[in-house]
Amino acid sequence: MTRMADDQRAQRALLRARQEALAAEEDDRRLEERRQRWLREGMHLTSAEVAAGEPCRGCGEPLLDGIGDWYPLNQLSPADQAEYDRAEARFLERHRACRSHRWSLSGHRVTHCGYCCPPTPLSDRQIERFERHFDEHGFGMWAVERRDAPGCIGRMGLLVATFPALFTPCVEIGWMLAAEHWGLGLATEGAREVLRYGFGILALDEIFSFTAVANARSRRVMEKIGLRHNPADDFDHPNLPDGHPLRRHVLYRSRREEWLRDSDT
Repeated sequence: MTRMADDQRAQRALLRARQEALAAEEDDRRLEERRQRWLREGMHLTSAEVAAGEPCRGCGEPLLDGIGDWYPLNQLSPADQAEYDRAEARFLERHRACRSHRWSLSGHRVTHCGYCCPPTPLSDRQIERFERHFDEHGFGMWAVERRDAPGCIGRMGLLVATFPALFTPCVEIGWMLAAEHWGLGLATEGAREVLRYGFGILALDEIFSFTAVANARSRRVMEKIGLRHNPADDFDHPNLPDGHPLRRHVLYRSRREEWLRDSDT
C-alpha cells in the first residue's frame, strides 16, 4: 500500500510538472505575440513621455497619480482599505484572465497588467531606491546585459525583504528580465553568479527567494540554482488581500554551508 501510494504521488507530481511546463510554454507564446505587437505599433513610452504624464498605451490608464505607494495592507486606514478594494475590483474586472504579473511605478498606486501594458523605463525614483539600498547594505540589484548585444535587458541581485513574515527580515535573491530573453537560461546563469557573490564574497548565512505558487518559470530557476523548497514554509503575502490569485507564495532558501557543500561536489 505504501509503495503504491508513493508511486501515485510520483505520477501526480510528474503530471503536475508536465502541466506547468505546457502552461509556461503557452504563456511564453502569448507574451511573445504581445511583445511583437508592442514593437510593431510603437506602444513603449519613453522616460520623457512617462514624466509628461502620458497614459499607458496598453490599457489607457494613467501611469502617474502622485498619491504615493500603498501602505502594507495590515496598516491601511478604513478609507484607504475601501479605496484599495475599489481599485482591486476594477483591476480584476479588466485583467482577471490575463495570467500575468502586476506592476506599478514607485510612488504611484495605479496598477498595470504585465500582459496588457508595455513596461516603462525605470523611473528616477526607482533608480534612487536601488542606489540607496547599495549605500545601506553594500549590495542590491544590478543591471543585466547580454555578452553578445548591447543594452540593458533587466535586473537581478540581492535585496533585503522586510515585510512582516516569519522569515523576515531576510536577504532575497531576485531577477526580472524582458520577456524576449526568457527561455535562454540567462536568469539561471545570472542567478547562480548572484548566489556565488552572496555566499562566496559577502559570506551571507542564508539567502531566500519567493514567488507566487503559479509562477512555474521562476520556481524552476530557484530549483536549478540549488534553492530548496519546504511546503511547510509557504505563506500568504501580507501585501496582497485575501482572495487575491497571487497571494499564496512559495518560499525557497539555501544556507551557506549547503551551497559550499554542493559547490564542492
